[in-house]
Amino acid sequence: MELLVTETLRLGFGKCALQVQVPEAGPVRSVDSLAGKRIVTSFEVLAGRYFADIDDRAGLVGDARTSIEYVGGSVEAACALGLADAIGGPLPPSKTFGNFRVLTFLNLIREFQLTS
Repeated sequence: MELLVTETLRLGFGKCALQVQVPEAGPVRSVDSLAGKRIVTSFEVLAGRYFADIDDRAGLVGDARTSIEYVGGSVEAACALGLADAIGGPLPPSKTFGNFRVLTFLNLIREFQLTS
């Protein structure tokens, strides 16, 4: 699909960044340690491409590769619910549930901007 899109002008607004977020209190401190883990996102194609590179570097094949699953709505709840080890979510992340800070930025997947 990307081959069919022509970018003519960056409009200077509508910026967004897709980032890897992990539980702040968890053990994960590098994106490479997520190889072979469970990731949920609303952007499964982009996250799949990103983690495919990580899996390739780690030499993972078949069922050992990172699992990317689509979740809509409040993706940031997935880790707390035990559905994922990390999420691929938009920046800025929704980091709080009530007064509890639960997610922290780990790595950038991709930046976007509206174009005409």
